[in-house]
Amino acid sequence: QLMALDVVGMAPTATPFASTLATEGINLYQQGDLDEAIVFFERAVAQQPDNIDYLYEYGKLLIELDRADEAVPIGDRAIEINRSDPRGYAIKTKALVWIDDAAAAIPVGVAGLEENNTFAPLYAALARAYLSIGRYQQGLDYAERAVELDPMDADARRSYAFTLIYVGRFED
Repeated sequence: QLMALDVVGMAPTATPFASTLATEGINLYQQGDLDEAIVFFERAVAQQPDNIDYLYEYGKLLIELDRADEAVPIGDRAIEINRSDPRGYAIKTKALVWIDDAAAAIPVGVAGLEENNTFAPLYAALARAYLSIGRYQQGLDYAERAVELDPMDADARRSYAFTLIYVGRFED
């Protein structure tokens, strides 16, 4: 029946796979079109709500678009799906920092480090959290560790720059 409808131009449009939607979302993100990118990730997450890869990228986009309050439950969902995956902890930690709840972010981030202590975005998020509560040296230590783990991670570099500013090392 679908083939017959296609011949006469009346077949329904095929629904793209979640992977196709996520790939398009990444492409749009890389081009700087965050508003369109998030639409594709919302659709990918709707199709596969238990896919941590999609949840992580979606959560990052929500935070970038100043919708961090919406990213907290995304982090919770990722943690619920796989407690040993640091990405859920990283999303929730960063989102809590962005909504000015660093005190709640720190235990989440520390719990994530107990599961996996080699994930740079988690250290970067914790660095910002410690800065927010005035623990500058601890923030600097976490930021340095983030850059050490992943020198190409923009968030790690940004967290490190902020901590250097806060501790007065402007030249660095």
